Amino acid sequence: MLEDILTTNVLVGSLLAILALIFVDMAVRIAVSVAKGVFDWERILDFLQTNVAPYVISWGAIEALMYSTRYVTFPDEVTTPFAGIAALIYALIVGRLVSSIMRNLRELGVPVDKRQPQ
Repeated sequence: MLEDILTTNVLVGSLLAILALIFVDMAVRIAVSVAKGVFDWERILDFLQTNVAPYVISWGAIEALMYSTRYVTFPDEVTTPFAGIAALIYALIVGRLVSSIMRNLRELGVPVDKRQPQ
């Protein structure tokens, strides 16, 4: 029972992290659009379709498969690769979103990724 609760909390926490990064990315993109004077409400729908849906669906599908292994017994040869794939997809999604946020912040003129000389 404790394992089910912890697994659910990790899934919810991971999903919330992805959604928070998507929200920040969207907010920064809106700020860039407003600063450039090219803001368009229709582009928000396009952003949601191209960034939110694929990320959440792809990661969620793999995680759902991993979660189903709690109720259906699969051999380790099946579950181990799925665990690795789920972690890889999560890392790629987070990396892509952080990269987009940094790129958009630079476009706004925010000094990011300034390394201090040693």
